[in-house]
Amino acid sequence: MANTKKFDSDSEWGKYWEWESISFIQECFNKVLNPSEKRIRFLQMNESTKVSEMKKWDSKFEIIDTLTASRKKILTFEIKSDKYESSNLFFEKTCSKSPSGVYATEADYFIYILPRYQTRNFFIIEPKKLMQLLDEKYQHSLQYGGDGQRVFGYVINKDSFELDFIEAGGKIKDWTVEIPLRFEVKKFADKSRTVYQSDVKKNYPDPLNFF
Repeated sequence: MANTKKFDSDSEWGKYWEWESISFIQECFNKVLNPSEKRIRFLQMNESTKVSEMKKWDSKFEIIDTLTASRKKILTFEIKSDKYESSNLFFEKTCSKSPSGVYATEADYFIYILPRYQTRNFFIIEPKKLMQLLDEKYQHSLQYGGDGQRVFGYVINKDSFELDFIEAGGKIKDWTVEIPLRFEVKKFADKSRTVYQSDVKKNYPDPLNFF
């Protein structure tokens, strides 16, 4: 019974942030798209109950031409949100020996939301770039944990990971959010901010220019 309650609580938490992230995704992408007379618009959540379909993506958007209203591109997002009191990030690789998390998604972008942090709490990257980073630099961080030790993934310190994440092509944004009382978790105390910069020049595909 306790495990069932925990699953329900974690599932509700995840769904909540999937819906909450819609407006912030639109805000971030539209800053780039609007000057070129395009905008991103939410289409739907993945409501499938079939596990193989659920793994593919969480939310779907379209990029449209603001003058003609014609569709230019479909974008999908895989969204992970963390609620636990830890300075570590967890990237799931397998569950019961089957690919899971970023290793199973077919989404265009992978988002990791950390609502308990005041800043640097919204990570976004292309899945293939994240998997390459994890496989090349963090094999030593793989371990079993969670869900009866059926989950195998990377446990990585958030602060030490951020520069590698940026150099791999990811972006880290500040997202101001409040956590509903029903989740019974509080935000962490604010810390002094470290700004990471990379000398590596990135070329991102049009029309997004990736923020």
